[in-house]
This record gives sequence, C-alpha cells and structure tokens, in this order.
Amino acid sequence: MSTPNSSTTPSDRTCGHCGISASSLPEGSNLSQCSRCKSAFYCNRECQSAAWAEDKPHCKRQNFVLKFHLCPQYIVNPPVIRTLSVPATATLETLHKALQIAFGWAGTHAYDFAVLDPAFEPPTAAEYMEQGMKMDMRGDGMLGFEDPREYIVRVVHKPEEYVRGYKIDRMHEGRRRHPRTEERRSDRTKVYELWGEKGFADKAIEYTYDFGDNWVHVVTLEGRAPPTERIVCLSGTGHGVAEDIGSDQGWENLKKAYRTANPDKEQRFARRMYETKCINGDKRGLGDGREYEFKLEEVNAALARNGL
Repeated sequence: MSTPNSSTTPSDRTCGHCGISASSLPEGSNLSQCSRCKSAFYCNRECQSAAWAEDKPHCKRQNFVLKFHLCPQYIVNPPVIRTLSVPATATLETLHKALQIAFGWAGTHAYDFAVLDPAFEPPTAAEYMEQGMKMDMRGDGMLGFEDPREYIVRVVHKPEEYVRGYKIDRMHEGRRRHPRTEERRSDRTKVYELWGEKGFADKAIEYTYDFGDNWVHVVTLEGRAPPTERIVCLSGTGHGVAEDIGSDQGWENLKKAYRTANPDKEQRFARRMYETKCINGDKRGLGDGREYEFKLEEVNAALARNGL
C-alpha cells in the first residue's frame, strides 16, 4: 500500500508500489501524483495500476477549505465570515444545511450556489423595468433568452421543499433564472463538481440565501485539507445575522440600535422585535459586544448532532 507522502519534499517522495525514490529517477523525470487523493505518488502508470487494488479503499479526495463571507461590501465591523472544511463528495444540499447552522440562519427561504458569468453587466434601471414587463407578459417566471445572463450554473434545492411544515419561500427567484443558465439539483451535485479541477474553481462562486433580502455569501477556495467524513467549521467571525431584517442595511441599523446609549422609539422597537419575534433572534440582544460573538465549539457540536 502506498504511504501518503505529499508533505515531504519532492526528492524524499517514493513510489507507492515499487518504493523507488524520486531522487533515484533519471534526470528530468518525476513521480506522478494521484489526481484524486493528492497524497500518493507513482513512478509510472504500471506501478499505479499494480497498487490500485490495495490503495483504492484509502484513496479519498481531499476536503475543500471554503470561506464564506456574507455581504463583504456592506456588513463590516464585524465582518460575518465562516470557513469550513468540506468533504469533496458532500452534496451541495448538505453544504447548505451546514451553512445554515454555521451562520445561524433559519432555513425558511430559497437558496442557490451560483457560478457567475464574467461577461455579465448589470442592466440599467430602464432595462431592468423592461425585463420585468417582458417577464410578466411571458408568464414563465424567468428572464428571456436575449437578456444578459448573470449565472453560468445555478445549483438549487428540490422543487418542492418544506421546512418546519412550511413551503420554502421562493419569491424573487425569477430574475435569477435564465434559459441559458444551467440548473442542477443540490441533492445531486457534489462539492468537487463545483470547486474541483474539472469544475468552476477559476470562476467566481456565490451562495445566496433568501432572494428577497439577498444574503450573498462570497465563496473563496482557501485550499485543500485531509479528507474527513463530515463538515468541520474551522473559524468564524461575527454574530449570525437576523432573518427578514431588510437586507444588509437593516442589519447595520439594528447594530446601531444596540450601540446607542439613548435609543429612540424606532430603535427600541427594533430591539424588542429582534429579541422576541425574530425567528433566529437572540433574546439577549446584541449589546455588550455580542455582535462580535461567534462560538466555534457550539457550531461544530450542532453540525455533529445533525450528522453533517
């Protein structure tokens, strides 16, 4: 069986079958790295084939280390970020559920993972209105073939999905749908299909939750990590954001309501609603620096409880 040796220097690596060292190879020759696990090396295809029967059970794709930054242009002081180590073969549906826990979302709205089209240019106000009128006339709930395409691929949840007995809110999704945008099911799409070598790692990818408030999480592939059976949250900053708060500006306004020593009537109302009515609110509020609060251990415990 081959011994993982990707952490060694190139000259110290050995073939996983015959044991020859890289330093013993003819000048200009190198050991080939296993394209799946990235930790085994072979001097030729014959050695790789000979070792495969024994190596196969241990040959697993490395995890993807993904950083999710919520509305980075608008939510600051503190930024709201979560970094996860995700098994390559996890589905995007599983990743979505993990993100809901990591960010403290309630899971009641639609979501997608979208690969952005680099050629897209946002429409002007007049073009936006014209697109909307055409959508109403067609009645098909999506943009027209001739309209600019914002996304190359969208990975979406199952057509009929319920949370806590309620149907998922899919309002405002129409403008994300396009005849030239490929749509894939999140329960049938694996993480490596988006961020792997044959995926879209060279493209900008976003995870968006609630198309009304439009919570855009910008995704950055930070690197790879040893394979694990489950998703692990590696780090995070910032308290989870309130549902149905009115997008990023609403969250910033709520933080201001807690920062002021003498809140006005509107700010007191916002505080009370967040502490008593908000589906993912915090009954303690955001005072005393709680807007910075993030508990890594609790997130990972919740992930484990939910089998993610």
